[in-house]
Amino acid sequence: MAEAIPQFGEMMFKSAAQTCSDVAAATFKGMEKMAHVQLNVARETLNHSAESMKALTSAKSPQDIMKVQAAMAKLSMESLTALTGAACGIGVETAKALSQMQEAQVAEFGERIHNAIEQFAKYAPAGSESSVALARSAWNAAGQAFETATNATRQAIAAAERNVESVGKVSLNLVKSA
Repeated sequence: MAEAIPQFGEMMFKSAAQTCSDVAAATFKGMEKMAHVQLNVARETLNHSAESMKALTSAKSPQDIMKVQAAMAKLSMESLTALTGAACGIGVETAKALSQMQEAQVAEFGERIHNAIEQFAKYAPAGSESSVALARSAWNAAGQAFETATNATRQAIAAAERNVESVGKVSLNLVKSA
């Protein structure tokens, strides 16, 4: 039993290091997606700006200038709406990935604690049954609390996904109808 404690610590360190690596990878993946979206928006904006400048230079009347300016404003709003929607979507996707990692990590940790309690119960001195029962009860309560928190997190992420989708659709429809 004494040699199991250093092994448990080493496993926890390796697990924590792997988790840090996974979190960093998921975060950078989200950042990479966001940079890609921003570059696309910048490219589209430059292309549309060039087209708008051509249209402005060939405008023959104040009404033509107003039409070009209105089109530019509408395009700017569409780009801003698309960028905001993409950023929110990437944020929700990243949060979901991090939440899944956290759930897996806690499940692994829970299994280790459960095994440690069972090992303790197996080698515990006589008369410590109530301590083992208390440890099992406490761990079960902690597991139920975590499950409740996990379900709340899943529901919040799902609600955020729905909200991002619906707000994005409404925003784009408003911009297009303007």
